[in-house]
Amino acid sequence: MLALAAPLWLAACSDEIAAPGPQTAALEPVAATAPYALGPGDQIDVVVFGEDNLSGIYDLDESGSFALPLAGPVHVNGKTARQAEVAITARLADGLVTDPKVSVNVKRYRPIYVVGEVQKPGAYPSYGSTSVLNAVALAGGYTYRAQNSGISVIRYGDAAHRPVPISETDTVMPGDTLTVPERWF
Repeated sequence: MLALAAPLWLAACSDEIAAPGPQTAALEPVAATAPYALGPGDQIDVVVFGEDNLSGIYDLDESGSFALPLAGPVHVNGKTARQAEVAITARLADGLVTDPKVSVNVKRYRPIYVVGEVQKPGAYPSYGSTSVLNAVALAGGYTYRAQNSGISVIRYGDAAHRPVPISETDTVMPGDTLTVPERWF
């Protein structure tokens, strides 16, 4: 029998592939500080099992409500998806559907706003919680005048609209507004 040996260059390449270098460090997910609360601008997917005419994708209005066919407006502002399920189930069980089974999932989150010294300030789609650095990357990165150690955030739902200092590794939630200040030379 003739045994074929792998060429030397192939063996060297396979060692590089098998043993990743330091540039391939694993990314750690950013943990959310609290369960996500629904609010205006969110889009939810409501499934009522066995009732296709009640199931659908709904946009929450400025009050955090949506109109469910036959049941009327359902207010879910400030509720988690599980709490919204309970509210919708209670509304449907009130003479509309016998033993309703409801599932609610967030289809689209509120945008994250990034302003100040970034390449492209504006609103950016959110896919849940993320880091400040990732939000800045969505906005094209820092400008040459940016002071990355002075970033502040205005949290969604903060009635006082007070900016809070935040670091690049902290968590940003949907609806938050990040401000990157200008560096003074």
